[in-house]
Amino acid sequence: MPQLIGILLLIALVIALYLLYLYVLFYLSLILLPIGCLVFVGAVLFNYLKVIWTELIVGNGWNDSPTGSEPAFKQYYFRKAYRDYEQVVKKSWELNREASNWVIQTGVKIFQSAVIFTWPLGITFFLIAAIGAVTGVAAYIFFGLIHLALVAVIAVLAVSTAYLLRLIEYISMLWRRIFLVCPNSDCYKKIALPIYICPNCSKEHKSLIPGSYGIIRRKCECTAWLPTLFLFGRNDLPSLCPHEECRRPLPSR
Repeated sequence: MPQLIGILLLIALVIALYLLYLYVLFYLSLILLPIGCLVFVGAVLFNYLKVIWTELIVGNGWNDSPTGSEPAFKQYYFRKAYRDYEQVVKKSWELNREASNWVIQTGVKIFQSAVIFTWPLGITFFLIAAIGAVTGVAAYIFFGLIHLALVAVIAVLAVSTAYLLRLIEYISMLWRRIFLVCPNSDCYKKIALPIYICPNCSKEHKSLIPGSYGIIRRKCECTAWLPTLFLFGRNDLPSLCPHEECRRPLPSR
């Protein structure tokens, strides 16, 4: 009888210790939960910034090309910025997915070894991982929206600056009574804007003004930079009369 009581007491002690072990693990999970969320958010931010660094700062990002009605590249915030954004979002998501796979594999390994002792660790691990993953996805969406908002705001500022510079140049020309007229014989027509020729590749730019192709200057498809305003020397470029019946060279004046 005393031996049986001793065995029962030993079993009760083992159960008590095991329950205490479970209590300590789940209590630690409550402490580690916010830390785990911060780790996930930090990992998402690190991956996002890592891709920005490797793709946009160290690398060249999305491979841009001339597009539209002009033989030139669109200004960065009118085309390439959105492609770069899409590339950053996709590649950072791939890094986050790789990290998630590692977390899942680690959790499975915890369950597979000595289940009777490690299942609380596994549950704790996956609880932290699940809530941390939700927090990480929310952070990923937040970082992506902030990035997109910055690109959109700068694009709006670029458009506003382009129209402002156009207005300033137009008012300046009216104030100084500058009017463009073709000096070639049999033409003598007023010109709203000449056709400017790239001195590097001879491509014709029919709308060399501040806009979606560039604010102060634009990049020709040959990669030469051309000024978009008289203030920066646009009138020094070779130019043609835009009227179809003429299309002869114009003097720089």
